[in-house]
Formats: sequence, structure tokens, C-alpha cells
Amino acid sequence: MSINELRKLGEVPIRVVDLETGEVVERMFDFDLRIRQFEEIMDQYLNSGDLSILSDYVSKVVWTTDGVDTAATDGYRLYFNPLFANELMNLTAKEAKQKRDDMIAKGIDPKDKRNGFDFLFENSKCFIFVLVHECYHQLYRHIESEKMFPKTANLTPITHDHANICQDIEINRDIESDFTQFAGCTLKSHGRWETDLFPTETWTEIYDKKYGEDGECKMGEDYIPPSPTEQPPSSPSDGGDDGNDDSENEKMHAPEDYKKGWDAALAAIKANKIDPNTF
Repeated sequence: MSINELRKLGEVPIRVVDLETGEVVERMFDFDLRIRQFEEIMDQYLNSGDLSILSDYVSKVVWTTDGVDTAATDGYRLYFNPLFANELMNLTAKEAKQKRDDMIAKGIDPKDKRNGFDFLFENSKCFIFVLVHECYHQLYRHIESEKMFPKTANLTPITHDHANICQDIEINRDIESDFTQFAGCTLKSHGRWETDLFPTETWTEIYDKKYGEDGECKMGEDYIPPSPTEQPPSSPSDGGDDGNDDSENEKMHAPEDYKKGWDAALAAIKANKIDPNTF
């Protein structure tokens, strides 16, 4: 669904994080309100401070559920499923609340930024991390380099998935190195983390070591579906589905735990009902 269609859906019951208290509560999920909150968080943390160097890469965000279970980029736009954004917010809510409560118990004012604690950032850390992850795909020009790298230039679904895994390993390592405030976010958001095996390599070097000439996994884990931030979706502006068999390569490939949840949620929303326990 387009952003306008999402915002017209109105409210559905779902578990959300109260951005003021940090509590994860069952509330009516208003797509319009929640997307505006996500955009305010993006504006606050990606247009200022040390992350502002990435601001140009988040100037075009498409909120949609059409072919996007999680998040993706086509090299120009970022695509984000608002339900996935909500799930990312849930991942660090309890930790953020606990940190704040511990500070209060020690007589420390958590609202005083001089104490080094930003409750909203801690609450939103995994959501911001995935945004930064997608920005890095653009920054590193992965789509272009994948087409030029001889072993992935054929753009088959398998080589594309392998390339995405290697790109994610490179990106997640570099983000956590460049921005230490995201330490641990890769694993918390179910991303690829093989820094012990590939501490400095580019994604093409990782590909050579990991998959070799025959495409079989040589080191690290055997092949699994890529993490939540992979394939760019098919969209009208990119020509959409042309009906060919290889159009599957243009769709998102997400882990089963996410995919099942989003499929169930979207079906429930379209039926004007939703089971909060899905999330």
C-alpha cells in the first residue's frame, strides 16, 4: 500500500512503544500519527549531529507495505514498512526504560543531556540503525558495484542474495565501528555479523573468501536468507513487475520470523481486524 492508502487505514490495535514512558503497550496504531513520529525521529537524529553526514541519503523515504516486508533501498530511495519500523522500536524500549529508571534510582537526572543519556535515541536505536544501514548501501554504491563485480554481474537470485549477505557484513561492521552508539544493534536487529572472520574486507573480498568460484559457502555460516534490509522492492517508478520469471529477484527476501508476522498483519489489516499477539 502507498503512504496515502496507509494513512487512510485509520487505527488498528497493535503493540507500540510509548515514546514518553518507554512502556510497550497495546494501543490503536494510527499509521498517519506513527509515520509522522518516525519522520520526526529521522529528522532529529539524521539531520543533526554526527549522523548528519548521511542526511542526503534519507531525503527520499517511501513508507509502504507493497512488496516491502521490512526495509530496502533501490540506490536512490529508501523503502520502509511502518509495521517493521514499529517492531524495531520495540526492540530497545525495555532497555531504554531500565537505563532511565536506574539513573533515577541513583539520583541522576536522565533528562539532563550532560549525563550522556538520550531516552528517545535509546528508545529508537534499532530503527535509526536500520536507516543508517540502508544509507550505507547507497554510500558504498552497492547496487552499481554488484553489477560490475564479475561473480555477481549475472544478477541471479542466488548470487544477488550472496552479494547482499556480504554487503551487510561489511556495512554492519563499519557502522558499529564508525558510530559506537550503535554497538550491539546488528545482532539485536537480526543483522549479519561476521567481524571476527572479516575485520577489514570489502564486500567483494568477503564474497571471494566466503563463496569462492562455485558459489558454495566456504567460511562462516552456510547460506541463509538475507537479513531484513535487503532487496529493493519492485515499484511503479522502477517499472514494477514485468511478468518475467526473474521478477522474483526484485522482491524483498526477509527472514521467516519477520515475513510470517508481516504477512499475517497485512492480511488482518485488509480484513479490518488484527491480532495484537502477532507482533
